[in-house]
Amino acid sequence: MTIVMPLLVIHQLVAPFLLVAPLHGLAEVISAASSSALLEPLAGVDPAPLFVLSLLPYLAFLRWAGRSGRFPPLALRGFQFTLVFVAVTIVAAVVAELRFGHQLADVDPLHGGAEAFLTAANLMVLLGFSVAAADAPQPQGHEQVLRPGEDGVVHPEDEASVSDPR
Repeated sequence: MTIVMPLLVIHQLVAPFLLVAPLHGLAEVISAASSSALLEPLAGVDPAPLFVLSLLPYLAFLRWAGRSGRFPPLALRGFQFTLVFVAVTIVAAVVAELRFGHQLADVDPLHGGAEAFLTAANLMVLLGFSVAAADAPQPQGHEQVLRPGEDGVVHPEDEASVSDPR
């Protein structure tokens, strides 16, 4: 049911343009009709198992990121906070369905509140990497720096550095 509604909305948006299709040829109309027929079997697929399975690679990424020691602490917390967003989104979706009888996307206060957690997670990742980049040691004059040439290809420049503009 959750996939059928977006497909109906897309169909309603595209339908007016199908009236112009004879000007472009019958092949486009047949192609559009067959592509919607191809998507109809997907309407019956329950996405819940796919959602749960998608968490496994993300949890593996979080484990690797934590053990590698290469991520700034705030950025790592931001990636972990994404799981809080997932949990809040699940709770908000249940509340939207039980209390309002609509999908989460149709209940703006709940949807916006859940998305605020994703925004906070993204800001933590951004600030974590930004602070780490600002605190990183600057390259010395003897290091090799790669700069794009006129042809767009990156060429190494010997004895050049960021602190030594030419």
